[in-house]
Amino acid sequence: MKKSEERVVYIVLTHTGTIPSRLIRIFTRYEYTHVSISLDRNLEHLYSFARKAKYNFFNAGFVEENFNTGVYGRLKHVKCKIYKIRLDNKKYERICKILKKYKNRHYLLRYNFLGILCPVFKKSFSRKNYFFCSQFVTRVLIDSRILKIHEDPSIISPRVLDKKLSMKTDKVYEGLLESIDI
Repeated sequence: MKKSEERVVYIVLTHTGTIPSRLIRIFTRYEYTHVSISLDRNLEHLYSFARKAKYNFFNAGFVEENFNTGVYGRLKHVKCKIYKIRLDNKKYERICKILKKYKNRHYLLRYNFLGILCPVFKKSFSRKNYFFCSQFVTRVLIDSRILKIHEDPSIISPRVLDKKLSMKTDKVYEGLLESIDI
């Protein structure tokens, strides 16, 4: 496969410094508090579970994020870490289909507020159509057979996912969002 035909997925960990982000950081004691997944090199389309409106944390669910709009668009100095996972065509097609299913069912999907503390207490708690960010990204990686993770996705925190990714993939960037160069 030529370099121009390379199929990749990007996993993006961030910490925005918003009030919800700072609260999550207190409980997790980890520098990154949010995880997204993207299929494009420019990171123009990221998928995750987060707030849907800039100023309302409780209106949350499946979102398509962009670093120029929403919460990211209004904040400066957002810390991030980016992993790049190389895929064969079969895995790439599989992850595209999985993400398309989430996009097509976005109106059914909700934020897993009750499960957000599961990683802290290492207690699994899953409900159909309810996810938090790292639970969602982990579920997508498992379902697309990109990563083998034996734990229930509801107990996977950004820290645990970061550790698993660091052992199996390439970190391509760590620093401020405004200075991304991948």
